Amino acid sequence: MRRRTLISAAGAGSLGALAAPGAAQADYSTTVNPSVNWGTWEGWGTSLAWWGKAFGNRNDLADIMFTRGSVAFGGATLPGLGMNIVRYNAGACSWNAIGGESMVVSPNMMRSRQIEGYWTDWNSSDPASASWNWNVDSAQRNLMWKARDRGANIFELFSNSPMWWMCANHNPSGGADGNADNLQSWNRQQHAVYMATVAKYAHDNWGVDFDYVDPFNEPIANWWTATGTQEGCHFSVATQSIVIDHLRTELNNRGLSWMPITASDESLYDQAVSTWNGLTSSAKGKIAKVNVHGYQYENGRRDSVYSAVSAAGKKLWNSEYGENDATGMRLARNLNLDFRWLHPTAWCYWQVLDGGGWGLIEANNETGSLGSANA
Repeated sequence: MRRRTLISAAGAGSLGALAAPGAAQADYSTTVNPSVNWGTWEGWGTSLAWWGKAFGNRNDLADIMFTRGSVAFGGATLPGLGMNIVRYNAGACSWNAIGGESMVVSPNMMRSRQIEGYWTDWNSSDPASASWNWNVDSAQRNLMWKARDRGANIFELFSNSPMWWMCANHNPSGGADGNADNLQSWNRQQHAVYMATVAKYAHDNWGVDFDYVDPFNEPIANWWTATGTQEGCHFSVATQSIVIDHLRTELNNRGLSWMPITASDESLYDQAVSTWNGLTSSAKGKIAKVNVHGYQYENGRRDSVYSAVSAAGKKLWNSEYGENDATGMRLARNLNLDFRWLHPTAWCYWQVLDGGGWGLIEANNETGSLGSANA
């Protein structure tokens, strides 16, 4: 695949030498400056979430994404991508009733994008109680184990939305007003409890230590509404600061003081700068790594993100990228821009299996059907 060739070249240390797409050059040379240090490279990865739920029990797909061997797939032989970073999504959905209340589901919600959460009611925070169900989400969890067993060595726990019962309208796709917090104020600490408890349970029972815990996903965005197609939640920057403070306390209380926090996974480069600048000094001090998504594509001030984050002494990842160009050329162009201006120490694709050109392999997570690999 052309995408595999470009990624391999970047991994080989030729990031600064990649020519602009479409530029014809008969002779081209570059000089590596060993005095420039953009940080220690941590790797390539993907978020599991939807494709993990749909295809998490498939060994061949795990081989393609998390090994470097040649893998037979759909009548073709594909090169394994050897991704080493796994982002595991703690879900927000459950279908139980609590005191006559139950989850509110958007009329546009896609079932494949509802990830079952472990804390099913507010009656108890004890993970051994009946308020917790550790048997759900088995396919995504299986895929995380498959990735680990194939060599993945960095794991990140993240949340698209708090559990539905923590949301103001009990709808984990968002609120009536996408500009207003949909996490109830009295559940800010509870969301931190949820994330810390999942991290602790994984440490004790799953054979997985999360290298980072991230309580948000595009939190300042205003498109998380009650009519959405996926889990999402608006958090003001002030609320983000409060949740981060709570999360550090809850991780520490569970003997996970060594487990770092990352935030805030804003969708756009310019949003990432604004959110970072608006966080309290207390919250900033508790963040080890800043995550940003690449959905501003060819626009936005990547250099401003790097300047703000590096000045604070934090790591920086592009933790999510995706688009619908099945040729891979737009991916290559934006990857090159990221390495030129953003200087992340890791780079993760959103859904490596998805439809409409969004996936590295064409797939319908709703029906569980698979197509061919994109170019």
